[in-house]
Amino acid sequence: DDLRSLRQQVNSPLVSYSYTLLLCWRGTTADLQEARRTLQPPLHSAPLIVLNCLAVADLDGVEAALKAYQQANTQTAYSPLRVMIDSIPLLLGKPELARAASRANRQRNLFFRVNEETLWHAAMDYLAGDSNEAALLKAATNHRQVSQAHFYIGLKRLSEGDRANARQEFQKTLDTSSPNTFAFDLCVILLARMERNANWPPWIAETK
Repeated sequence: DDLRSLRQQVNSPLVSYSYTLLLCWRGTTADLQEARRTLQPPLHSAPLIVLNCLAVADLDGVEAALKAYQQANTQTAYSPLRVMIDSIPLLLGKPELARAASRANRQRNLFFRVNEETLWHAAMDYLAGDSNEAALLKAATNHRQVSQAHFYIGLKRLSEGDRANARQEFQKTLDTSSPNTFAFDLCVILLARMERNANWPPWIAETK
């Protein structure tokens, strides 16, 4: 209630983010409807775009969520955010779309911080299907990067219907990260939703 009141008084991405995280974590129909009302496009924050697509998928189905993803503003100079946005198809059970987006990103002259370039190149190669988990983890040189690697491995496994191993990777993300990244926050939501409902997300068939 306090966050809802603050959101009504202060229209800022930070307040919207905190409020929407809570709504998506709870995950009732009413909460998700409120999240969708809060996340009215155009959205210029990558985490808000991801959360919006997740809420739309729950409420209106994958095709509506894909449309929201395709319409999102993905122009950002800080390219890890671009990688994050283009991993949305993994949450929607469409790994082939994530592969195509990652291959396209790999061919662009994207900007990365010097100390992160190796990791993000490895992440794009992995998400494009041109590399493996071992190569991605090898490219991670600190706890934060290891956490990011496990996050993307978890998303890919979830998209393929491997819920059990996806949960393990999401837990590793939490174990190797501090609670100040979107990967951490999203994994809290995903693990909570999957714990409460073994068949969630219902649009991804369990295959393993």
